[in-house]
Amino acid sequence: GTLCQQCPAGTYEDVVAHSCKLCPTHSFSPAGSAAATACTCNVGHTGPDGAPCEACAPNTYKNATGSAACTACTPFSTSAAGSVSADDCACDTDYVKIGDGSCGRDCVAGRQMSADRTTCVLCPNSYYKTEDGEHMCTRCPAHAMHGRTGQTSVDACYCERGHLWDAAAR
Repeated sequence: GTLCQQCPAGTYEDVVAHSCKLCPTHSFSPAGSAAATACTCNVGHTGPDGAPCEACAPNTYKNATGSAACTACTPFSTSAAGSVSADDCACDTDYVKIGDGSCGRDCVAGRQMSADRTTCVLCPNSYYKTEDGEHMCTRCPAHAMHGRTGQTSVDACYCERGHLWDAAAR
């Protein structure tokens, strides 16, 4: 007699043709699957069970197999098409990851929040900011200045003519 063999993983039984058929694009099934609906979308892809799956659109991700919809990245972040994890959502320029994994409005060192609080802008001339956060840039000490934007250290400041750094006060 003939030996009965199960269809391998990634295929399903086509009962009409009496053969194992490959799962549709970007989907997978366990070994021994008896119907196309056993083929579920891979992570990073979405669509109905048993049908071809599409990559998650840019700025979304999906970290599980199946027909579930892709999840939008948090505000102020982006991801490539087909992303498989919230970690694939990178914070936009001027935003940083905060404790819950979202991108916060904290501005990175050398930048402060714009007046309308929609973006981070470079610290102006004679200002600096050493750490990420919502705080504003700090002005150079009295009688000190610099002519560069986006500075991250008081070391960018230099004394006006006729004044010297007090090394002990730094």
